[in-house]
Amino acid sequence: VYVDDLWMSGSKAEVLKFVELLRRRFKAKEVSWLTKDNPIEFLGMLFRMDNDRIYLSMREYIEKVMDGLQPQTHGMTTAPVKLPISKTVTDMTPLTGEAKKFYCSGTGCIGWLNGTGRPDICYLYSRLSQHLATPCMGALTLLLQGLAYLNQHKDYCLSARLHGTKQWEAFCGTDFAGDT
Repeated sequence: VYVDDLWMSGSKAEVLKFVELLRRRFKAKEVSWLTKDNPIEFLGMLFRMDNDRIYLSMREYIEKVMDGLQPQTHGMTTAPVKLPISKTVTDMTPLTGEAKKFYCSGTGCIGWLNGTGRPDICYLYSRLSQHLATPCMGALTLLLQGLAYLNQHKDYCLSARLHGTKQWEAFCGTDFAGDT
């Protein structure tokens, strides 16, 4: 059994004790510590910190998606895109071949982004997922708009204060104040 990555949080002494116990049973890599001078890439996410905040960025993953999928070859716009992205899919012409493969791969990438560090695309992912069984031209247009948005806003990231906060507060309107 291989476990590629672990993310641990705690005092340095607690983390080192856990790693020592882990190493008694398994072969383990050296521990990397997140510091101001040492950001950590973890499963496509980049964690970094400064004196006041910790950040989770998906920029590098988005750039890899753009390089790998080449959405411009499928008609991705360079015009500015804002949320919410088109809510209505009207062209139900089925996708076939490479377009269908592109749609499924692109939706999978958006799903990973949504589940890790980009909650701003939650509604987009929900809409795209509805068409995975039978992808259509209208859904492809929606995907291309979503990829254009991500490409234009790849620097958006999550951040939290390092000091003074005992609990998390989060607010979400996944349909962007719509009625769905």
